[in-house]
Amino acid sequence: MIALFVLLLIIASAYFAFFSSFFNIKKVEVIGAQTLKQEDIIAIAKIKIDSNLILQNTAEKSAMIKENFSRIQDVSVKRSYPNTMIISVEEKQPLIIGVTLNNFILIDDNGEVIDVMAVDAKPGVSKINAPILSSMIFPVTVTQGQILVETSLRQAIAFVKGVPEDRKHLINEIRVKNGFISIYPTGDFEAIMGDNKNMIKKLNTLETLLKDTEVLDRAIAYMDLSVPDRPIIKEQ
Repeated sequence: MIALFVLLLIIASAYFAFFSSFFNIKKVEVIGAQTLKQEDIIAIAKIKIDSNLILQNTAEKSAMIKENFSRIQDVSVKRSYPNTMIISVEEKQPLIIGVTLNNFILIDDNGEVIDVMAVDAKPGVSKINAPILSSMIFPVTVTQGQILVETSLRQAIAFVKGVPEDRKHLINEIRVKNGFISIYPTGDFEAIMGDNKNMIKKLNTLETLLKDTEVLDRAIAYMDLSVPDRPIIKEQ
């Protein structure tokens, strides 16, 4: 009798779980999307309101999202009982912004193009925390997902990767010429950094100079920090 009761309880529970509207999806949350549209992610995952939460194949949906959005670094799809699906995404972050004749290209620390944005999207580009590489023009044929191997780009990537987070605000623009690097901390003047040696010391020297009101009151053409202990300030 007890065994029959347990069996009936299991059957009733299974029926309730799979056929009752109690576990129907009423809400889909997308967490972490910065540039991607939430509705696009949900559409690719094929999650429908009022479908059964328990029957969703979360691993399959995670794979579908990652396969269709090259901008996504990592993704997870989880159930939140009784009726919510939660999609958590981590987008790839651009390290450098490149330019073509028509577009801005967002490049990550591996040299991969993670997004291509039209020139008229410049207000949106200005909100991205990454320096513009202005010393080269990339081909207009560059596409999302492409790995770029240009020497100057690789040198710029190596430089920016070596800059501590608390000094990255100094780099609004970067130029590479013959292996030597210049940055534009404010957009007004060039800071010549030279090669990658003693880069932290050079950045610290630049930070100190930018806090000196006597220096900032001068019309500066450029600062040469290639020898950080003996910076040269050239006025216009």
